[in-house]
Amino acid sequence: MVRAWENPSERAAAINLGALTEGEADLFLTYAHPTVPFILDPQRFDHLVLGTERVMPVAGVEVRASSGTRLPGEGLLDRTIAAGEPMPYLCYGESSFFGVALGRLFGKRPHLLRDTVHQNTICTGLRTLALAGRGVCWLPETLVTDDLSAGRLRLASADPAWTMEVQIRLYRPATLRRPIVERIWRTVAGGLDQSLS
Repeated sequence: MVRAWENPSERAAAINLGALTEGEADLFLTYAHPTVPFILDPQRFDHLVLGTERVMPVAGVEVRASSGTRLPGEGLLDRTIAAGEPMPYLCYGESSFFGVALGRLFGKRPHLLRDTVHQNTICTGLRTLALAGRGVCWLPETLVTDDLSAGRLRLASADPAWTMEVQIRLYRPATLRRPIVERIWRTVAGGLDQSLS
């Protein structure tokens, strides 16, 4: 049996990473982005890049501003920047993976005033709030593709610079591997090799 550990709290990355480094877990699946510090000694831990994911700003068809006004969700990010008004924002929290990555993105872009209406480190929780028209949030494309196609969610910006790309990585200890973990690793790595050829 492969040992897995998952904890979706704000401290999840540290807890889950600790499970890997302390030998309580065999594999660690995570997002990675160059602007988010992630310290694993490459001499002690191998990783595979399983793919990439786009994380984009989305909103419901209509969004309720704190004033009670209903605003069209499509292009809301662009309009609030142009008007210098705060955008209703669904936040991951500053210390979560996406919170850190978005903080770096916000620092590189035009000043974005944000009125944080809710904080949740879980993408599906923020998606539910976006669908309900509570604000704009950045969500993984694979999570919202159907919602965008069906018109339940809208892109909050036409500017592709507001979209981030993250890697999906699988980590394992470089030594002390169990046979089942080795078989899983080889199978995953073999699948990646085939998809590249």
